[in-house]
Amino acid sequence: MELDKRYYAPFDRTYADVTSRIEGEVDALAAPDADWLRRLVATFQQEREQWNGRPELAAYRARWMFFRSRILRLVAGAYLHIGYDLPRALANDWPGRGSWHAGPDQARGQQIYFRLRGIFPDSLVRSSRDPRTIGFPALLLRPASRKALTGAAIWVDNLRQGAWIHAEILATAADRPVREAAMARAMTAALEDVSLLRPWSILHLGPPHDAFFAPVWTSIFAAALPLLTRLVDLAALVIVSSYVTGRWIYGRARLDNAGDFILAWGYLLDDYLAVAVREPEGFDAYRQRRREELGILRGLGAAST
Repeated sequence: MELDKRYYAPFDRTYADVTSRIEGEVDALAAPDADWLRRLVATFQQEREQWNGRPELAAYRARWMFFRSRILRLVAGAYLHIGYDLPRALANDWPGRGSWHAGPDQARGQQIYFRLRGIFPDSLVRSSRDPRTIGFPALLLRPASRKALTGAAIWVDNLRQGAWIHAEILATAADRPVREAAMARAMTAALEDVSLLRPWSILHLGPPHDAFFAPVWTSIFAAALPLLTRLVDLAALVIVSSYVTGRWIYGRARLDNAGDFILAWGYLLDDYLAVAVREPEGFDAYRQRRREELGILRGLGAAST
């Protein structure tokens, strides 16, 4: 199953900002440090371009397809890129090895890598004020959208720190394909399990047209009937105000719920990836234990988010 550009667009716009800022850091470095970082930037982009073609990500894409919120689509891309792409790309060009035997060494590579740690989280939070990236919430619900993306930024930072450790394991592992396969399963498992972790029902509600407006229409009709021709303007104002208020309340509830979802998702993803890359043969058993601990029942279907 392939996803069209609508699902990737929020991430791509945010990541363009990340890439631009990292390229600015490249310009401040001398060779071979600059060459190494430039190579990583190119590799990261190559990994992004392969998302639709990777069979191991088919189940993740299938889940991603049900996200209606642009914020959740953005986070789906961010978590995938940091949790799965980043450690694999780093492992391919691990500092001090292979093409980089002459430098930068591991210590210098680590210094460069962690000097950039604030860029992605900052760009993610800045997306909360860009309507081209996340749409309506950036205009009228900025505090709530910022809060939701701040939660994502916290886990992106944690995942990025873990990615360095995971990359070092992959760079030296004789069974690297096995570990990467487990990581791909962990990506999907975290998203599947967080969807079952609690009822995210508010995310599935349609606009509250009838429920919200029925009492409003009743009161307006009763009050305006004797003076209908004189109160048309007032009635229109009340209707418009009610609609805007209803949409604001509904949108705020969705964003607050999405923020909880994002935090729990990041927690599970960080947990699952750490086990998958270290003990791939034990990941499935570990996941089952965690599902039991969290009260997630096998066979319970997740609603679209």
